[in-house]
Amino acid sequence: MSAHRNHVRSLYKRALNTSLDWYPNRLTWRPIALQIRAEFEANRREASPVRIQQLLRETEDVLEEYRHPLPYKYPTAPGGSKYERNQWFEDNQTIYVSSVCPAMGPKQMKAVLQNKVGGAEELYIGMTEKPEPAPNELLVEVHYFALNRMDILQREGRYPLPPQAGPILGVEMSGVVVAVGEQTHRFKVGDQVFGLMYGGAYAQYATIDEESALPLGALSMDVAASLLECWYTAYQAVHYIGNLQRGEDILIHAAAGGVGTAAIQLARLAGARRIFVTARDTEKLEYCSRMGATHLVNYHEQRFADVVCRETDGRGVDVICDFLLASFFNDNVKALAVDGRLSLQGAMGGTMVEEANLGPVLFKRLRIEGSTLRSRSLTYQRELCKRFSSDVLPQIEAGEIDWHIHREFDWEDIIDAHCLMEDAGFTGKLVVRVTDNS
Repeated sequence: MSAHRNHVRSLYKRALNTSLDWYPNRLTWRPIALQIRAEFEANRREASPVRIQQLLRETEDVLEEYRHPLPYKYPTAPGGSKYERNQWFEDNQTIYVSSVCPAMGPKQMKAVLQNKVGGAEELYIGMTEKPEPAPNELLVEVHYFALNRMDILQREGRYPLPPQAGPILGVEMSGVVVAVGEQTHRFKVGDQVFGLMYGGAYAQYATIDEESALPLGALSMDVAASLLECWYTAYQAVHYIGNLQRGEDILIHAAAGGVGTAAIQLARLAGARRIFVTARDTEKLEYCSRMGATHLVNYHEQRFADVVCRETDGRGVDVICDFLLASFFNDNVKALAVDGRLSLQGAMGGTMVEEANLGPVLFKRLRIEGSTLRSRSLTYQRELCKRFSSDVLPQIEAGEIDWHIHREFDWEDIIDAHCLMEDAGFTGKLVVRVTDNS
């Protein structure tokens, strides 16, 4: 990244953070920040620092009338509670306000929001209502959240949301408990936890069902935030649907991603005889090999069904974990053994299968089952949480299972994080640090 681009980016962040802190009081500030972002995103290399500095001056002119002599106490907040100015600091003669200010109040928070359904450029950090925990829930101050493919689809308006999900993206996070519901009993304020929820992780605060939360234990915040969507999905695919048994063969598609990496290691722990994987390049296949894969297929160079049939003497594999659906469906049917199980966990390759031959489904007695974890009931997810915490989590904490975070972003860089997620040019997981909290 050039020095010029760094300079423009720093100016943009400065203006955006300033506008967000006072956004509820000064609606004029948000358009200024959005204009800066539009100019920056329109031409990352040529955006003019002079123009952005002019916009900053306009912003700071509005800020002048809010300067207060130190020290200063705010009046009684809505609801009758008193709270003080949390933190002031000066930067080039401009005073900024941190996350607690009279404009925000104790019932508001910052979160990653969307201007409208669309691309990554529609994301921004803005103000929204702070959630309150239900009787069975915890309120968590979020320190890290992780990105998943469903976040991209939801942002684009192409993901069928369960009724429990709200408008804020994100299903997995780690952080510190700051409030508990009246019916909770496992955690207290101050406990460090991580967990999977139906939505709302891209925020300063999020609520989670207590039975779906796990203690941080020996894990770091970033690793913990990245685990559950991948490992729960993989556990469901390999064991609940695939019913993989010791000595059986398995094929895992898109194996270098988070779910694929988890599935490889679950298959290894289950005693699979042969673990076939597909990926699009040599680097990713080598990564899969380090995770425990035994047979590697570059699907740009080979047909995986031919490789599977050759290596198994025509028998096929017992289980296939697939996240592509349409593009691999016919070859999946060909690659499955008699009484084989096809576990469909995604549709990255489309949903419409053309000229499918379903004859082998009948005479090979194949079982095909699809599922998205997010659509499962809370009872189902609680049970999955218990199984994972007893069967897998101790080995992750002990370092016996490898887990890879490709990159950590600050949440001010959420657009860049989503762009990398769309590109899929990485192995492992992407995590985001909520810099206002950690």
